[in-house]
Amino acid sequence: MGTNERINYCIRKIRKGQKQYFEELFNITNKKILFYARQYLVDKQKAEDVVNEVYIKFCENIEIIDTEKNVMNWLIKVTKNMAINYNRKDKLWNCSDIDDYKERNIRVESNFEDSIIIKDCIMGLNEEEQKLFYLYYIEDRTMREIAKIIDKSKSMVFKNIKKLNAKLKNYLEEVDN
Repeated sequence: MGTNERINYCIRKIRKGQKQYFEELFNITNKKILFYARQYLVDKQKAEDVVNEVYIKFCENIEIIDTEKNVMNWLIKVTKNMAINYNRKDKLWNCSDIDDYKERNIRVESNFEDSIIIKDCIMGLNEEEQKLFYLYYIEDRTMREIAKIIDKSKSMVFKNIKKLNAKLKNYLEEVDN
């Protein structure tokens, strides 16, 4: 059974009152949703808050979610919209002090622009590099853990992370110029 089928299966079970299937659905989707939230929010705690809100919205809408369509895409779209709204709310909240308005507003816009630049950078990586990026930077895994997950030696993981860092650095330097 593929991911989409498993998600749809869980939704059908949850609709029938079998709430324990929410945990399975959460386990299937959580890492990907958090990854997308982190694309738009630099702060990990804020991204986790957005993920929690996504699942609340999911529960509120479970009866009307169309399982004929890709539910994972729905979750990702909701995540993206909530993360962008969270940035907007944060920007408005930061404007409350008139004396610091300009400085704070610039800082918030800069963080949002930085997160978009980082997203573009990540999307420019191949699938293996994205997985390595996700495991190392998002999940904060050790090189030993990554080696076990991707079935490569620790030294190979170290070399690949070093190459990844160089690639990311080059991309960010190009963007600055």
